[in-house]
Amino acid sequence: YPESIPKNIQPQLQAYSKIKTIRNLLLSQKLCQIIKLFEKNNIKVIPFKGAVLAASAYQDLTLKEFCDIDLIIKQEDFSRVQDILTSQGYQARNQKQPWGQDFTNKNDSIHIDIHWQLAPSCFPYKVDFEQLWQRCETVSILNQQLSNLSTEDSLLILCLQIVKDAHYRQEKLKQVYDIAQVIKNNKLDWEVVIQRAKDLGSERLLLFGLAIASRLLQVAIPQELQQKIEKDLIVKLYLNQVVRQLFSHSNKQNNVFGIFQQGFIQGLCGLILRTLMLMDNYNFIGKRNRYLVGHLISYIFKPNSNDLEYVSFPEFLYILYYLVRPIRL
Repeated sequence: YPESIPKNIQPQLQAYSKIKTIRNLLLSQKLCQIIKLFEKNNIKVIPFKGAVLAASAYQDLTLKEFCDIDLIIKQEDFSRVQDILTSQGYQARNQKQPWGQDFTNKNDSIHIDIHWQLAPSCFPYKVDFEQLWQRCETVSILNQQLSNLSTEDSLLILCLQIVKDAHYRQEKLKQVYDIAQVIKNNKLDWEVVIQRAKDLGSERLLLFGLAIASRLLQVAIPQELQQKIEKDLIVKLYLNQVVRQLFSHSNKQNNVFGIFQQGFIQGLCGLILRTLMLMDNYNFIGKRNRYLVGHLISYIFKPNSNDLEYVSFPEFLYILYYLVRPIRL
């Protein structure tokens, strides 16, 4: 409905759109160059999100806004990948994480995010690179054929991403739209999607991703999955909470403790709900649940950079930050 846009706003939107189109094409070109470089060095990489999602789910590189290049690799290939990126003028943006490393070029205009996992270990999804690679499809980017996740794998990963970002209070409406576009513009094998989610222990993440796409964008999903959503109280409660966050006018903190802005009891309920979303229901005392509890305890009690900024102690008195943290929170 272009006629509904105020006349004084249209030029701003048009200018923004042109800038983003140029940016998308630049990143797509860089992606093709990087993939060629890895292929020459016999390194398998799977691009995901960004340009390949725009081409496969939106059928147009200019219709989806993206800001970096995301690649999945085998963890044992990381040192070679790092050497290649370093030789091309890229450097690490921050400290290496258990799931990956981010790189940037010298003027910080191109970001390349390297992943061998897609979330912390407490999340119910573990990357099996060889399985993903065997199921890969191809997509055309600027006349170059690139490997792309299968549609079923792409949907599961998008559902993981929105739950992960919601857990850290960084969810975005465009993530919901990505899920909707994958469902609308692709022929999914829903039996494969459901079975794969069960095998990964991420069925609840799938249900949440489908539920939010159905709630906000009226995406049609199979009756079997709709019934599962209706029966899963945790998914329904979390859905209501995340939808409220998406359309909140408050300046929320981009971390889990932002939920306590609404009060201690409500914040505590939100923390418990986030935990239940990630728990393994079939193995209550299993390794992942134990890791999840440890992750939350560490997240609650371990001092971070905000605590160090709150008050300054000499290094030998670092232990005092454990007392400062609950006071600051």
